[in-house]
Formats: sequence, structure tokens, C-alpha cells
Amino acid sequence: MIEALARQAKWREAIEEVRFWKISAEGPRLFRHSVIDLLRNAGHACAEALMVGDTRSVALLSELIDWPDLDDFLAVGTDDDRFVIHTMHSLHESLQGN
Repeated sequence: MIEALARQAKWREAIEEVRFWKISAEGPRLFRHSVIDLLRNAGHACAEALMVGDTRSVALLSELIDWPDLDDFLAVGTDDDRFVIHTMHSLHESLQGN
């Protein structure tokens, strides 16, 4: 759902969903691979939006890279997953001027 909201540029709604899942006690622990897919797909949507000048996607990107226990999720991901997440971090840092 979050990925679909991001693709539709419904940033506020996507952020609300991300925040819900970030505090959910059972969701992330049960669906580790789904969280990785979510981060990749929603992060990609943020990057695409930025390419066309929609800076509202930065708020969602911030929420995604601030996922609790992100390193634990990356441990079950692939090298490609880790590359994408690290690229999202780099993109976010460059947008923040770091």
C-alpha cells in the first residue's frame, strides 16, 4: 500500500502508513523481506519524484531510512538491497547538504 501511495505522490498518506508500520510490534518482525521490498520500492518512487522536481518526497525518504532496526533488516537482504538502502541514505544526506 505504501508503495502505491508513493507512486501516486500521496506523500502524507504514505508517511502515515510508514509510521504505523514502524511502531507496529509484530509487523516488521514477521515480514522482514516485505519491509526490505517496501524500502526499495518506496525509495525508488521517492527518487523518481525527485527527478521530476517533487521535493515533497524527501519527507517519505527520511521516514524510510529512519526505519527502526534497519541493520537487522538489511542482514536478511541481498547485496543489491544493501546497495539500494545505502544509496537512499546517500541521496538523503546530499539533499540535506551533508
